[in-house]
Amino acid sequence: MEFLTATTIFLASLNVYGECGFAYNAETSEDGIVAAKTVYRKSVCGKYLSPTLKYNYVYDGEQRLAQKEVLKWNGVTGKWEKSHILNYLYDENGYTIEYAVWNSGKQEYADVVAKQTYNESIDGALCIALYKWDDYGNDWVKQNDMVAMNLSGELLTSFEL
Repeated sequence: MEFLTATTIFLASLNVYGECGFAYNAETSEDGIVAAKTVYRKSVCGKYLSPTLKYNYVYDGEQRLAQKEVLKWNGVTGKWEKSHILNYLYDENGYTIEYAVWNSGKQEYADVVAKQTYNESIDGALCIALYKWDDYGNDWVKQNDMVAMNLSGELLTSFEL
């Protein structure tokens, strides 16, 4: 499961040389772990960069991604402002990513409003489910459910359950 997260970070860093309109700067720790990544928007002429987003990463004791905090650049104040956070929770079958939005009034992240689970089934397929919190029912409601891949490489397409 770690491979998916590391791959995502790696692929995002490749865009710095592309024609995508963004450039990335990664800050790494002494042992080479990505601690933060800043996203810059390229100007139309391609000569100037404007800060857009910043990602702060926190890892657990097994060097797995535990948190990804997203900050947005405020051009008026010239400061980074908290936007949302993704919390990664691991268990024996896979992991869950929880999404919470920054509450500027309370100066804290609000309750988790969405989550996505990644679980490996007995046959090796990776089952992905997306949930949204329902305040009225006070429970998680499944929004989407699909099989993305077979870790043995036999199933190459995805389908909804």
